[in-house]
Amino acid sequence: IEKNFTLNGISSFFKILIHLKKEKKINMVYIPAFICDCLIPPINKLNMKYSFYSIDKNFNGIFDAKKNCAVLILNYFGLKNDLIDKLKNNEKNNFYIIEDGTHSLLNQNYNFNNNNHFKFISLRKHGYLGAGGWTNINSNLNKKNNSVDRIVIKDYFLRKKKYNYIKNNLYIKKEKEFLNNFKKINNIYLKKLSKNVIPEKNLIYLKKFDFDNAINIRLKNWRLMNKILKNSVERVMKKVSKNRVPLGFIILIKNRDKVRKELIKNRIFSSIHWPLPKEIKLNNFNLERKISKRILTIP
Repeated sequence: IEKNFTLNGISSFFKILIHLKKEKKINMVYIPAFICDCLIPPINKLNMKYSFYSIDKNFNGIFDAKKNCAVLILNYFGLKNDLIDKLKNNEKNNFYIIEDGTHSLLNQNYNFNNNNHFKFISLRKHGYLGAGGWTNINSNLNKKNNSVDRIVIKDYFLRKKKYNYIKNNLYIKKEKEFLNNFKKINNIYLKKLSKNVIPEKNLIYLKKFDFDNAINIRLKNWRLMNKILKNSVERVMKKVSKNRVPLGFIILIKNRDKVRKELIKNRIFSSIHWPLPKEIKLNNFNLERKISKRILTIP
């Protein structure tokens, strides 16, 4: 199973695309318009074609199966995308599903063993592992790289150090130093398409990772935020459970950028999932454009 782990999530996606192009002769990939643009370079790298499709207001994909292509489907924020159950791999029509299960990783009912379609996950969205991707494609494409191993291990210990500084109220004084170090490391490997396997020590850390504790913290934080804000903001998720573990407290809000700046002033660092890829013709995707301008993920 260790052959299924890669350096990062986009490399796991890349691994699936290599398989589809080489073994299935697929050259066309349909991707949702509401997507992180980091998933486009792996497609371009292989000189494959791509086209965007829409989602609905509940973050389910709107797409009908076609011949001789693959479709990328995301589970957004811990929600399950209904399009996954609607579509199925069809060998006869040479049609294949690729599921990005990153946001579903902590859901207790997430089925890693379902091999009805291709799957990949980025591990860095959860816990203190800054590197690591996983796919249900088992191949010998991956290789070991000692220099990359050293960088990833350095990142791990830096994250642990940051956690201890935060815990002891020492982080603010060292914040710039931490941010500069993380930036240097991220520029080396975070967005790098790589055939390198995840370092062995990271696999050891992964085996020790307390997923139950991570689930409980996410649920506790969401419920607290929901209690405070449910009557003040538009929520993407109205309820959560151990089978629907939220990536964060996801809201849709006017003046999003202004609100985000105010949160930063109070040392609350939120994320935007996501600015739309520059390749998109915005007039064709009004809903996605509106979501992208208003969405905010509060940790």
